[in-house]
Amino acid sequence: MQRYCAFARLCTDIEQRFTADGKISITRFNIAVNNGKAKDGTDKPTTFLKCIAFNGRGDLIAKSFEKGARIYVEGELMPDEYVTKDGKTVKGFELHLTGFEYIDPKKKDESSTNISDFFPE
Repeated sequence: MQRYCAFARLCTDIEQRFTADGKISITRFNIAVNNGKAKDGTDKPTTFLKCIAFNGRGDLIAKSFEKGARIYVEGELMPDEYVTKDGKTVKGFELHLTGFEYIDPKKKDESSTNISDFFPE
């Protein structure tokens, strides 16, 4: 198991589903992590990562975030593998969230403390 944490930006809409019995909510979204600049001043490649959160944690994310919002995430990196429509196998990782923090205000007129008030871009 590998632990991972990052400041990132949601790069997809949040998708929330429930198990067939309705007891477990599953929230999925993708993040983009800006890796900064290399020594020569060029941009390092952005890291894109699929995220998944369950139950209350996922419910709160779905209610409070939207595409483009900044978020701090932490969790366990888990192997992910799927087959495309072309029949190609794609391997990667998925972050199973164990925690998150708000960076931007909550969506649509909900009040919250904004860390960027203290650390402007």
